[in-house]
Amino acid sequence: MNLQDYFDKGLHYEEFRKKVEVNLDVLDEVYGQPNLMPSDLQFFKDLAPLNILAVGEDWCPDVVHTLPRWARLAEQVEGISFRILIKKEVPDLMQQFLGPGNKERIPLYLFLDQQGNRIASWSGRARVDRKSTRLNSSHDQISYAVFCLK
Repeated sequence: MNLQDYFDKGLHYEEFRKKVEVNLDVLDEVYGQPNLMPSDLQFFKDLAPLNILAVGEDWCPDVVHTLPRWARLAEQVEGISFRILIKKEVPDLMQQFLGPGNKERIPLYLFLDQQGNRIASWSGRARVDRKSTRLNSSHDQISYAVFCLK
């Protein structure tokens, strides 16, 4: 299966939210927080079109603290689409994007163009400084995008 196929079978945020069994209160709290400033929203408008595919689980704190921010971004910016896959349902995809030590890391975010080609990926816990964030991208604008949402 190619990345576009995974994106197409992903859940919309509300569909994912309905499946959440733990941390729903945290998910909702983060979703309700202010997300981006107008200048950052303009940046993403200029970056669109863009598909963002997330892989995670509701038990993971890093997932529940980041997924709602990407969902809100997609709601606010025309041309940005966001989908979510449950990690345990896509082991083959997780194997393609192993982190340090060849381990699966969530959240996994894949930034795709309209044809489903990966232009960037990010997995695991976000860090405050650029040097320690594992962003695999040749696209500088995507690198900036990740730091806006931390």
